[in-house]
Amino acid sequence: MKRLYHYFNYKSLMMQHLSFATENGSLNDSLFHLLWYHYYKDEAQAHYFAMMHKERETLHKLMIL
Repeated sequence: MKRLYHYFNYKSLMMQHLSFATENGSLNDSLFHLLWYHYYKDEAQAHYFAMMHKERETLHKLMIL
C-alpha cells in the first residue's frame, strides 16, 4: 500500500504542476512547473514499475472506479 500511496501522491503533484504551467502567463513560471511535472512523472513511473503484480491490480481497480 505504501507504493500506491506514493504513486498517487506523485500523480497528484504532477497534475498540479501541469495545471499551474498551463495557467501561468509567464514563460519562466511555466518552464519551472513543466520541469517539476516531468520530475514527478518520472518518479510516478518508477513507483509503478517497482510495484508487484497484486499492487498493480489494485491500482487499476481503483483507477476504474
